[in-house]
Amino acid sequence: MYAIYVIEPEPMPRQGLVRTIEEEPDLAVCGEAATAAEAMAHLHAHAHVPDLLILELDLPDLNGLDLMRRLHGRHPDLPMLAMSGQAEAICAEQVLRAGGRGYVVRYEPIPVIRTAIRQVLTGHYYLSERVADELYRAVAGSRHPLLPLPSDVLSPREMELFELLGRGLDTHAIADRMQVRVTTVESYRNRIREKLNVARTADLILLAAKWVQEERVCYSRRGCRRRR
Repeated sequence: MYAIYVIEPEPMPRQGLVRTIEEEPDLAVCGEAATAAEAMAHLHAHAHVPDLLILELDLPDLNGLDLMRRLHGRHPDLPMLAMSGQAEAICAEQVLRAGGRGYVVRYEPIPVIRTAIRQVLTGHYYLSERVADELYRAVAGSRHPLLPLPSDVLSPREMELFELLGRGLDTHAIADRMQVRVTTVESYRNRIREKLNVARTADLILLAAKWVQEERVCYSRRGCRRRR
C-alpha cells in the first residue's frame, strides 16, 4: 500500500483529490494539510516518510516551490508531485529544479492525475502534456541553440544512461538498470552535462526526454539510431 500525503489549501479540491487517491485499492492518504507550516510540523513529528507528496503550489503561508526545496533538503528521496492552475512551462521547470518529480495542471481529468501519481510513484517523471512540449522546445531552441548531438559525443554507456534519464528513471532506478553504484550514475550524469554543454540537471532531463520523444533509441554498445 502506497502512503500519500496531500497539501492543498482549499477544502473542496483537497477532498476531491483524496477521494481520487483512495478509490485506488493500493493507494491511501496518510495525511492532509492546508498550509506549509501544518505539513512541515506533521512530517517532522512522524518518523515514517510518505511514498509520495502531492502539493498545490499556491499556499497561503509559503511559496510552494520554497516548501519543495525545504522538503527536498530534508528528505531528498521523497517523490513530490506539484499541482497548479498555471499551464506554463516555467512553472514546471521550477518544480524540477526544486526537487519535484512531476507537474500537473490543476483540474486535469482524473485519469491524467492518476497517471501522474503512478508515474512518480514508480520512479519516473511526469509533466502535463500542456507544458511538456513547450519545455522541450525551450531546451532544444533558444536556450541551448548549439547543443551537440548526443549520439555524436557520448559513449555507448553514456548514451544508455542518457536514454534512461529521458524515460523518466531516477538515479537509483538507473543504477539498478545499469547494475552500477549510485555514485557512478552521478559521475556519468555530470560527464554528460559537460559534453552536452548543459549547466543544470533539470535541463539535461528535459533534453533527454526530448531525445526519447523524437523516437531516437539507444542500444547499449551498439550505438544509436532513429527508430523506424
